[in-house]
Amino acid sequence: MLRFDNGDKFIGEFWKGKPNGRGAYYYKNGNVYKGQFKDALMEGMGTFTWVNGDEYKGEYRVGQRHGEGKY
Repeated sequence: MLRFDNGDKFIGEFWKGKPNGRGAYYYKNGNVYKGQFKDALMEGMGTFTWVNGDEYKGEYRVGQRHGEGKY
């Protein structure tokens, strides 16, 4: 697990000291991203859940929603 100074935390796979592979990023505000990471950024398939219950499942590229997905 990796804890950040801002209160966020990451639980998952690491490679060369960075989140890579499958994992979950928990934001201090209650939002959660579960899915794939590359070089510490959301990359590939994942699910982002906002604290209010809204959810996006789909593709990410370089940390941003990209490609196909469903909100």
